[in-house]
Order: sequence, then structure tokens, then C-alpha cells
Amino acid sequence: MLSDSAGWLLAISLAVHYLPIAHEPRSRTFGCKNGTTFEVVLRNEIADVTFSHGEQYHLRLKASSIGQRFVSSDATLIIDGRFAAFVSNTRSDLSQCRLAAS
Repeated sequence: MLSDSAGWLLAISLAVHYLPIAHEPRSRTFGCKNGTTFEVVLRNEIADVTFSHGEQYHLRLKASSIGQRFVSSDATLIIDGRFAAFVSNTRSDLSQCRLAAS
């Protein structure tokens, strides 16, 4: 049987090992062939997309065979390295987007 202090130490080490780690948000800006730009803030399994005129989308990570795929009921974002494609109920022309130079 474990002593109280050994039991607490085991419980804490298991909690630290199995609890999800909150990563710092990463911000990326993409520019598209048609002149549209949008910012993506990646946080854990969430992508917040904001266009220059203020339109916003909150997307969740989904399994994908190509890059990172984020979806909601009205939009999809795929990021594959330096390239991105975005489609929503109101936008279908953002398939040729690249990570902007920082």
C-alpha cells in the first residue's frame, strides 16, 4: 500500500502526464491570389479565422489526409504547409492562398 505522500505524488504525476497541454496561440496571415487576406489564430484544436473587413469564423480540427483541416457548420479551412484553402457559405474563391512573408 502506498503512503499518503507517495499516493499524492503518483496522482500529480499522472495528472500532469495525461492532462492536455494548452499551447500558446500561433497567428498566421495568408494572402490569396485574388487579393484577399485573412489571419488564422491556431490554439490547440481550434482555428479562429478573421478577414480584414471583420468577418470571423471559429473552426475545429478534423482528421484529414491532407494538411490540417478545420471545419464548422458553414466553413472549411485546409492548411498544408505554406498553402491554405478556405471555403464558406459566402466564399468559394479562396483556394490559392499562401502564408504571407513576416
